[in-house]
Amino acid sequence: MNEHDIIIVTGGGFDDEYAEKLRALLTEKGINSALWTEEQYMFNSTKLAENQRLIFFGSGDEAKNQSVIITDWAFDSYGCRIGWEGNICVITACDGNLTWEELKEFSNYCKAKAKIHSDIIIPSKNKGGEMWNFIKGIFTDKKNESVWHAQFSLLVYEFLDNWADGFLKSEECMGIEKLGIKIPLSKEEKNKCKAIIHIAAVVTGSMGIVPIGPADTLMITPAQIAMIISIGRVFGIQVYENIAKSIIAGFALSVTGRMVAATLLNFIPVAGWIIKGGTAAVLTETIGWAAVFHFYDVREEGKKEIYAEASIEYEDKLRNMAEEFLKKETVFKSEMAEFTQLINGLTRMMIKLSSSDNAGTPDVMERVRVLEGLIERLMKLDREK
Repeated sequence: MNEHDIIIVTGGGFDDEYAEKLRALLTEKGINSALWTEEQYMFNSTKLAENQRLIFFGSGDEAKNQSVIITDWAFDSYGCRIGWEGNICVITACDGNLTWEELKEFSNYCKAKAKIHSDIIIPSKNKGGEMWNFIKGIFTDKKNESVWHAQFSLLVYEFLDNWADGFLKSEECMGIEKLGIKIPLSKEEKNKCKAIIHIAAVVTGSMGIVPIGPADTLMITPAQIAMIISIGRVFGIQVYENIAKSIIAGFALSVTGRMVAATLLNFIPVAGWIIKGGTAAVLTETIGWAAVFHFYDVREEGKKEIYAEASIEYEDKLRNMAEEFLKKETVFKSEMAEFTQLINGLTRMMIKLSSSDNAGTPDVMERVRVLEGLIERLMKLDREK
């Protein structure tokens, strides 16, 4: 049983004020809630129960990181967002994108909601008034009436009035279930994988920024390599460093396509495109759980002894598909689904060969080397934006 029904994680700053208000109001409704800093969450996350419900509140790094997994926002208006995926909820806001017309609509919306909840802040209806309210909030005792404060004062009640019940009744979903994958791992296996992936994600995220190479893949970090090798051991599969790198590159292609939105990227003239460290942490976690699925699949297929000729025929098919793509200079958007499936197929085949009983024989080692080379060459192809 969980000590708290909900743990609210906040990034600090003025966000804490509204996160605390949300915690107090949830408690009044009989929902046992706790308020944690991001540091507390990072330190304790591996100890949390699988069904622990978490709300990432505010504009801190963790709220931004967890936003990546939200595929359908329940509330998405006036720069305010509320959404959840299983037992992970994000409540966040960004005031930088509001046009004058949107600011006017937002002010009217807050005014209407304030008739029900008098402590909702009503922002100015124009940019000049917004700036004056912000300055007054800094230099006087007057309550800050900036859009930013108005957004979070609104979000507290928007969640409580309309979405809290839906979140509390949502199906629990954490770890590998985020990918829509359900496999019968033992409790020990799941805990080991969870700890391995969490450590790698924290280390990768602490890098601050992670460059993207010319092939649009993440720079592979030592933490990610160690993660793949360690996950392999959980399933009794030996993975060497070169294989781990190829596995990460293959998984990263399919994962980055759906996870790395333009808003999560920065552009530096010298370094090129980079992924912020927080997003890299989430990406590392997703790659890790994808690897768990593939290693589990390899182990189960190994038990059924279905490598042999069928695998060789499938391997030849993958090689032929790869050669066809390599004849082109560019992979077009219409071909991306097939291209990603090919990379995944090559990666999976490489894992199977590397974990087979005859993995150390010259024949299998050569097959692995060829597959590794194909993946590397495919990743260097230009892709239509």
